[in-house]
Amino acid sequence: LGLFCNTILPFRMGDLVQAYSLSRKTNLSKSVTFSTVLMERFVDIIPPIIIIIITSFFVILPKNISVAISSLVLIVLLSVMTLMIKFKDVVIAKLEQLVQKFHFMDKIVMIISNSLTTISNLGSLKVLLSIIPLTFILWSGYSIGMYLICKSLDISLPSILASYVVQAVTALSVVIPSSPGYIGSWEFMGVLALSIFKVQSAKAVSFALVSHVVGMFPV
Repeated sequence: LGLFCNTILPFRMGDLVQAYSLSRKTNLSKSVTFSTVLMERFVDIIPPIIIIIITSFFVILPKNISVAISSLVLIVLLSVMTLMIKFKDVVIAKLEQLVQKFHFMDKIVMIISNSLTTISNLGSLKVLLSIIPLTFILWSGYSIGMYLICKSLDISLPSILASYVVQAVTALSVVIPSSPGYIGSWEFMGVLALSIFKVQSAKAVSFALVSHVVGMFPV
């Protein structure tokens, strides 16, 4: 439902639908389910950035892809996560004091508190040992799909590992809020991804369009 609504609605409104539908299905509060969606988005952005940074050591990336900015974003994300884990209890205590003074802020404070609690779970070794292999499997599935689409369009990639790079760069189009279904941003990033491997622009546009449709159709 979340992916479908992101396909037809702008600015990632599907994330709100995902949180709402998850709340209805599980009888959990909307603040809790919204927190899990926030954590999901938090985790989503880390793999493509790591792949892009590693790739920069082996190939020349387009000017549109800044390794410096990618590294800075990764450092900021990991720093924020570390601070949330370390000072969660202190921040929640301060927020509770704030609610006592300003009762109208209780809903906002509840969402923030639940978000801190949910993201702090990333500090658990047990949680990480679940997230890391599942994330790798998920990304492998997406990347193999990209490789097969390239194969079907007679686009030669250096290896199947290159498909991880293509997936990482293209996936950046869905991270930031944009038009419904990421129309335009997906195609731009798809063409940019294949430019790394010197693929002709006509074939790259075909790849971007086909991969977009293939990604939307199952949803």
